[in-house]
Amino acid sequence: MDIFTVKGMLDKRFYLTPKNIQSYLSEFPYHDGEKIFAICPYCHNPIQIVLATRTNQGKATGRYYAKHIKQNLDGFPAVNDSKYHHCLLRKKSKLFVKQALFQDLDLKSINYLRLQKALSYLLGFYISIPFTKYLTNYNKRILYLKGIDQYNIPFAILINAPEITLKGRKIANRLLAKNINEYSKSFFVNSNHQVNYLEDSSKELNVRFARQGIDKNGLNYITAEVVEKDGNAVNIIFSYRIFVKMFNDLFVVRKDN
Repeated sequence: MDIFTVKGMLDKRFYLTPKNIQSYLSEFPYHDGEKIFAICPYCHNPIQIVLATRTNQGKATGRYYAKHIKQNLDGFPAVNDSKYHHCLLRKKSKLFVKQALFQDLDLKSINYLRLQKALSYLLGFYISIPFTKYLTNYNKRILYLKGIDQYNIPFAILINAPEITLKGRKIANRLLAKNINEYSKSFFVNSNHQVNYLEDSSKELNVRFARQGIDKNGLNYITAEVVEKDGNAVNIIFSYRIFVKMFNDLFVVRKDN
């Protein structure tokens, strides 16, 4: 792994460069005088920064890399063992693909309020709880996806999601709003962050999900495309990547009577 994050900036990822190590990891709790630590940008457990002094061929290198550790450190939250074992960055990343067996997940126990917030976060715009339920039912095949777990179901739901209309939706992602305002011929994002027509029109403004991928940091992503439709004419005005993320409390914990 050649990326890391730090407390207070968990939604950001930093490359393991000498400059970033000096800027973010030079003081307690990240530097203890001998070893350097950071936080995994996916599972948020502690990682140790290591300087790879030799390659497999014995050549000298100055490349840094990070590895997970399973020890509690002063100044860090306690290791979350479940997230550690489900961390996609601990091993070579693979696409979420169909497999033969069901996962041990019960969609009837989903916390839809939490799922709605998670999906809205990933999408960059807000969706309702009824629409969240629709997306979940539409993509029941997520139970067959290898790599799915109790933390990343929101990402998996979007892998096979239908097109989602943006008209009338409230936009949270500033870059998404900026590109709609700059490149759409028929829609704009108003001062209340809502997508409206520039004028009465039969055109559509939708988000569609093009493909899965894995970036150079080993994180899975889906490419989302904002498309403006006028009859059979389709114009892609913006595309962005939705990265896999761990979310807590996606399932209701049922107490035994």
